[in-house]
Amino acid sequence: MLYRYEDFYQDAGNYTLPAEHLPIRAIIVIIQAMSEYIEIETEISDDNSSLTVYTNLRLNDGEPEPYHSNEALEEGSPVAQALAFIEGITYLQIQGSNLTVRRDPDTPWHIIISDISAALKDFFL
Repeated sequence: MLYRYEDFYQDAGNYTLPAEHLPIRAIIVIIQAMSEYIEIETEISDDNSSLTVYTNLRLNDGEPEPYHSNEALEEGSPVAQALAFIEGITYLQIQGSNLTVRRDPDTPWHIIISDISAALKDFFL
């Protein structure tokens, strides 16, 4: 017997088929949703002026996507919009799976790194 997608329901990441669709009275888990893993590595330039964020995610099609202001981020790609709320960023470039960031000198790098990591996780997971 074939089942339609509509016959299944999702609960806590599992897709199950209700027992009334089976010849026996049981619920069988047929697909286990896999959790995603996001890898984020950062590198601050020697002169402390920029940060490069390396990820295992495809952030754009590979063409450089520069943003010179928060307003530009708000109007940019979906990933740029997800990063627009981060205080202290004065420049952001998205290219492939990497970000290049410049900051307001009064904003510590560790805060920007933490906020970028959280924003990417929220966006992709």
